[in-house]
Amino acid sequence: SKDECTSFIAEFNSPVFETQVVDLGYTYDIESNTYIVYDASGLYAWARAVELDDTTNYTYYVSSVNLANEISEPVTEVNITPEESENGKPSGSNWMSITMFDGIIDGNGYSIWNLRIVETEYENNACFINQSSDSAVIKNINFYNSYIYGISPYTSVIVGVLRGKMFNCNVYGGWVNGE
Repeated sequence: SKDECTSFIAEFNSPVFETQVVDLGYTYDIESNTYIVYDASGLYAWARAVELDDTTNYTYYVSSVNLANEISEPVTEVNITPEESENGKPSGSNWMSITMFDGIIDGNGYSIWNLRIVETEYENNACFINQSSDSAVIKNINFYNSYIYGISPYTSVIVGVLRGKMFNCNVYGGWVNGE
């Protein structure tokens, strides 16, 4: 009836059904398979999407990222040094290394701040990217105050095993430590 229809519309317009926009920290360009990241939550979302991408039969995960802002990871301690940490390890991780990467990372001159990685498994490299493909490109990105601990011989800040190209990338402050 007309009254039922009006009642439904009134309920639909009630505050319970208000739309809320959630800021994901990135935008995604489906045509180029590129994430445009502007905060830490967007960087995490890109990394998890790269790891979970099962749309290809390749060994490497194909997705690109462009930074559109400075990315500041949560700071767990200020001015941490190996002597102030527990057994030479940073006080907790805030990043899981991307296992195998094929794509383009373009920092556009922006930086990732306060990266913390603790990796105690020998087969996993403690770094931003574990391993890159022959066609991967990492460029124009800076890392500030990164504290990395790992037991793999390929422990580093940016990439453990680089098979592709990397240029105009810098690391400032922090330390890399391991067994």
